[in-house]
Amino acid sequence: MADDSAFQWLCDQLVASTVLDELEARGTVRLALKQVGHPSPSVGSETLAALLREVLPEELRLRGVEESEALCARLVRDLKSRPA
Repeated sequence: MADDSAFQWLCDQLVASTVLDELEARGTVRLALKQVGHPSPSVGSETLAALLREVLPEELRLRGVEESEALCARLVRDLKSRPA
């Protein structure tokens, strides 16, 4: 799966689970993707899982999201069980 649906899924999860609104969630994920050299929102589950483990916990913490590491770990698990 390499399309915008994985990106949108992650943004939707961040909006539902954090204080971020849709624009903030999308911007945060886009910035994190740029940090790892992937500027496009067309990403697959593997890239998002790596992003959730390596970059997003700190990005979310900087934006006032409490327990960002636990949230990202849960989202990795949810991502793996997400229908393709």
